[in-house]
Amino acid sequence: MTARSLATVTALTKDGGTAVTWNTPHAAGDYVAAGTLATTNLAKVSLAVQWGTTAGTLTVRATGNGNNVAGTAQTSPYPSSAVFTQGSVGDLTYTWGTTAGTAIVGPFTTDRYEQADGNLYLDWASVAGPVTYAVLQHPFNQI
Repeated sequence: MTARSLATVTALTKDGGTAVTWNTPHAAGDYVAAGTLATTNLAKVSLAVQWGTTAGTLTVRATGNGNNVAGTAQTSPYPSSAVFTQGSVGDLTYTWGTTAGTAIVGPFTTDRYEQADGNLYLDWASVAGPVTYAVLQHPFNQI
């Protein structure tokens, strides 16, 4: 399998505006590296997804699901040796139609989506249309 591509994170500022960095999805999947975040709390992370007129699906992989960063299949479903119990809830999928739009996906539950390597894995059923996404890191917990 092909390796996942690293996503760029946009760190939002308190009481101010932030220019957003948009990422292009890759057919092999993308990942948000734990080291690119100023927090290990995925409750401070959400995705802004923009699409054109081609339907598609974003899958945020639960712990142990999908391929790892190198593209190697992980134990699936949820591994028996897992530490994070919410990973057994499964993947999150967001599907859009053929009308262009934008959606915010997340924030996320760390114990459901954090992989063994600390990363967040994103898979795309369609990267046409065009599709772009931004990884937004919030400066405080959302309520």
